[in-house]
Amino acid sequence: MTPSAFLTEAKCVLHKSEFIYFCTKCHVLICGKCVTTEHKGHDITDIKTVADNYRRSAEGNISDLKVAVTKLSKVVGQMKEIEKPTIKRTSDSAVAEVDASVKKITDIVSFKKENTLYEVQNQLDIEIEEFQYDLKNKERMYEHQNNICESLQRLVHVSHDITFITSYETLKRDIHDISDLVGERGHEQMYKFDKKGFVQEVVNAIVSNFEMCLVGKEDGSVVLTHKTDIKKKEKE
Repeated sequence: MTPSAFLTEAKCVLHKSEFIYFCTKCHVLICGKCVTTEHKGHDITDIKTVADNYRRSAEGNISDLKVAVTKLSKVVGQMKEIEKPTIKRTSDSAVAEVDASVKKITDIVSFKKENTLYEVQNQLDIEIEEFQYDLKNKERMYEHQNNICESLQRLVHVSHDITFITSYETLKRDIHDISDLVGERGHEQMYKFDKKGFVQEVVNAIVSNFEMCLVGKEDGSVVLTHKTDIKKKEKE
């Protein structure tokens, strides 16, 4: 601070007179008129005595402040050199741990997804294969029975009885009961996606990979607990 910062008005604001005393009761500088007015009856002393006392007090403040400032300087240095880098390392470590956890969870979900999709595709392939087999069988039966029907339609118009009987006996052997084929196709879907089971498997895999387990509470809620904590409780 420059010396000009310490310059103050050397006169009494009320009476426009120079300060000549110090009021020990009010702890303010006063002029001669103040003694008989605002500070009448107060204990007063000369300015020099007060200044000397204040200087001794200031020297004590300086000594105490130097000790405090030295200690604070060490604290500031420690914060910059040790604590700040530690905070940075801790922050970087936390971010890396979050990224690693997210990657592990993502990998688990992706693995379960691929397995489930593979299972779905296999089941669908089986369904398609069975459908194609059933379709071809019905198409073959349709063509065969339709040909017999057309032959019978032509045969009924044959007037020669012996020819009719002989031909009918031959065709009749190829007529099959197709009533079970013409009804509504009773098809039950072989594979249905078990969403609840899928989510449960994913959750179990995630919990297991993080060496945790799900523990049910009395209120019906479920919390995650480290396996090491459970082993400690079991030992206790």
